Amino acid sequence: MKTPNSTVTLVVPSEFEFDKIKDEWEEIWWDGSMLHADLHLTRHMEGDEKMIDGNRMLKYVLEMGAGGCDQHDAERLLKQQDTIPEDWKSFTLLFTDTIWRDKKGFLYYPCLADNGEGKWEIGFYCLSLGFGSICPSRIVWKLAL
Repeated sequence: MKTPNSTVTLVVPSEFEFDKIKDEWEEIWWDGSMLHADLHLTRHMEGDEKMIDGNRMLKYVLEMGAGGCDQHDAERLLKQQDTIPEDWKSFTLLFTDTIWRDKKGFLYYPCLADNGEGKWEIGFYCLSLGFGSICPSRIVWKLAL
């Protein structure tokens, strides 16, 4: 599936609205840099690759360096979901600069997905499930303004 070239501009954030600490999760990574940004999608698998496991995904994200989006960005985008490009709706959008660990030790990325009725919803994608073509996803990345 081709990654769209479209972008969306975010408005300025506040605190986490969907705070997982109340569920006894631990926030193990958050990079709150770059508040003003245009967002675009990037592919996390190579060529015709069908699946990538969670550990490899973590390594890939770390190798990409600064510029990924975090949960604040996901929540900001959710509030302005009418600006999300139409060509992003076929993907689960991953916000890889926030990582949560639940009580059992599983790691999660915040994500946004279209609910099939034209509304986006926030969720938390477990890295142990891996990432593949059954649930196509893309990493949301920042282009500095």
